[in-house]
Amino acid sequence: LLPLACALPPTRPPPPPPPPLSPPSPPSPPPPSPPPPSPPPPPLSPPPPPSPLSPPFLPPPPPSLPPLLPDMISCDFEVDNCAWIDTAPDGYSWTRMSGGTPSSDTGPSGDHTTGSGSYLYTEASGRSNKLHQLESPLFSLQQAATLSFFYHMHDALRLYMGTLSIEAYNNETGWTTLWSRTGDQGNSWLDAAVILPASATKVRFKGLTGSGFRSDMALDDVSFMQFTPPPPPSAPPLPPLPPPSPPLSPPPPLPPLSPDFVAAASEAELRNLIQDALADVSIYLPPSADFKLGSQISCSSSINVTVASSGEGATLDGKGETGLFSLSGRCSLTLRGLTLVNGKADWSGGVVEAWTAGDIEIIDSTVTGCSANQVGGVVYAYKSGAVSLINSTARDCMAGHVGGVVYAQSSGAVSLIGSTVTRCSAVRNPGYIAADGGATYTRDNDLIVTDSTISGCNATRGGAVYMVSGTASLARSNISNCIATEAGSTSMSDGTLISGCSALSGGGLYSAGGSTALSDGTLISGCTAEKEGSSIFILAGEVSYALPAPAGRWLPNARCEVYRKACSYSEAAKQAACLEHREDCALAESDSSEPSSDEKEAACRRQTDKDKQAACDVNEPWYCQAATFVQPCNWEVDSSLLGKSLYQLPLLPVDEDFPFACAAGLNSSADTKDQSSSVCGGPCSTGFYSVEAAGSCVECAAGTYTANRGMGQCIPCPHPLASGAASATCSICKEDFYLKDSRADPDDVFENPTEHCKSCPPNANCSAGTALENLGVNVGYWRASNATSELHRCHSETCSGYAGQPSRRRRLTDGD
Repeated sequence: LLPLACALPPTRPPPPPPPPLSPPSPPSPPPPSPPPPSPPPPPLSPPPPPSPLSPPFLPPPPPSLPPLLPDMISCDFEVDNCAWIDTAPDGYSWTRMSGGTPSSDTGPSGDHTTGSGSYLYTEASGRSNKLHQLESPLFSLQQAATLSFFYHMHDALRLYMGTLSIEAYNNETGWTTLWSRTGDQGNSWLDAAVILPASATKVRFKGLTGSGFRSDMALDDVSFMQFTPPPPPSAPPLPPLPPPSPPLSPPPPLPPLSPDFVAAASEAELRNLIQDALADVSIYLPPSADFKLGSQISCSSSINVTVASSGEGATLDGKGETGLFSLSGRCSLTLRGLTLVNGKADWSGGVVEAWTAGDIEIIDSTVTGCSANQVGGVVYAYKSGAVSLINSTARDCMAGHVGGVVYAQSSGAVSLIGSTVTRCSAVRNPGYIAADGGATYTRDNDLIVTDSTISGCNATRGGAVYMVSGTASLARSNISNCIATEAGSTSMSDGTLISGCSALSGGGLYSAGGSTALSDGTLISGCTAEKEGSSIFILAGEVSYALPAPAGRWLPNARCEVYRKACSYSEAAKQAACLEHREDCALAESDSSEPSSDEKEAACRRQTDKDKQAACDVNEPWYCQAATFVQPCNWEVDSSLLGKSLYQLPLLPVDEDFPFACAAGLNSSADTKDQSSSVCGGPCSTGFYSVEAAGSCVECAAGTYTANRGMGQCIPCPHPLASGAASATCSICKEDFYLKDSRADPDDVFENPTEHCKSCPPNANCSAGTALENLGVNVGYWRASNATSELHRCHSETCSGYAGQPSRRRRLTDGD
């Protein structure tokens, strides 16, 4: 269950270390076993065996209030709107749609469920600032419930998107807003959830379009789940029962949980199992568990602790009052399959605070609304092990100084793998110069981000990532719509995208030292800076880019290789071998004259030419020369750069999107041979065009043409001409016109279109490309030959016209 994000905590000085926690009160004993049933009086048959979860000494529960059927509200909109109805006062309805919305630069490209199904959206064209309202039927709740949904709010210009909100109704207070988002939220489906109070009787989505057509907001996969109702009242006191039986066994954990897990049925049991553990312990929480924590659960022993759940996952709730875990003494913690909410630390680590602890892993979990007044809204790690978020989601988390999600210093590597970080922030508290790292802040650590998304995060410096020292690598990840008011987001490699960032300096990347490697499709675009370096600002350090770039982009580059001294052997055989293997030696990371076998094999694999790779012999001596003092790239630190096309950025700000865009009218691809100069892959052919940074050229649509190479757009045919797709000219007549003479010179037709194209006569058919010879004649009319456009009405049943095929001329009769 996903509660609302917690409010920003007030700033306060760091508290002294907390005193040792007093032992918690023991958990309540499990319900006693039922007494042995007395022999049933005949002729009744014995009652069925009681369920372990429904003791026979409890009376049957009273009839519940009419429940809300989930089917009434849960809806994927594949067939219809289910029970949802449009109630906007002005009658503007949510539209069910599949595929993309009609307007460009707004709306999704497909639904969330399958990508090819249906969803609802607000059509904004011609409907600026109009309310679209989708309302549920009346319902009755026994307890609070949750409403989950996916929404899409994309405005490419980030200027016109309106507001999407959710309101709940009860009979006493009327409509109350539970959730709201305004403005562009990125070009992807986002998930959200709200808690419906038990008093709610209706709920509605309100979509208020913005001031332009780029305000198509969409909704899909709405789902409803009611919380488990409270147990029925206990039965009247019964006679004394036999001693209680052993506790009930927990439900078996689902794979891949191992069978040695021990179950915790309460917050107190969970706390005791961890705090009293002297050896590694694995704890299973049932999916329905919702534990409210009154203080941090601490671990100070050098053990491995795993807390896991299955199915929908158990919930650990800090109630906005406390962090969840405190680690020290090399204690390692794995949290798996959990929902972690409302953790709030006065100083550090809204979920986990680690001082000289072991590794910290959050796997297959959701973290929502957690915060720290100072550092590490989710995890704080100081002189601890590695910190990993794996296949998890963190949203609406906050730190009052640095590291909206993770703060790590002098610890192991920080890894985000297959995870999503959304709307997290580092907020500048009074007395601080800046707030750094909306998602992560690392000092003397390595940072690894793979197959992950960081969006909508903000900070004073490093809207997404702020790294003081260490190395960083981003692979196949997306950083978008992050804001830094002083220094922007950080990016690295393998398909990484950074967009929509803003800063005073270095809107996309701010380098203050260390080594930053960008490669394999990384793109920094749409970022701004008030001073300099809209995309990149390099104060110090080394920043390089290894091709390939994204299709439609280019960079000046040179091959990264080992510069070696000239071959100068006096023996002819050694000199010949040195010259023969000079290119092989240039790809070997060894500085010695004879690389090892492994270094030779690696150098051979780096050859891009297959013939050279086949001829590369690792068994014979190469007689390489020593490396020169000046080298073109930092291969000594990262030998994987050898053989790659590399651009070393100078210490100058970069204001354009980076890598640079191929100009309109140029062909390009993701092949490095098309990315080495500003001419990219060469100009588009006639009949084709490309826009800036588009990649490959696209054929002109029918009715348009390009007469020259290298065109950035297609030109509409002059009236009344038309063309087929990929045309270099327009030489046929458009619909409702016909070409007077099909033998006419195409250039003359283009130069004098009105002399060659004539209006289609009444009762004839003239599709695009029609010539007089194949003029179609409607049924009931005829013409004397295919050389005339004069049509006559039929006065005979045998006259039926023809559709443009040559036919015999019919003789005129007296009645014609």
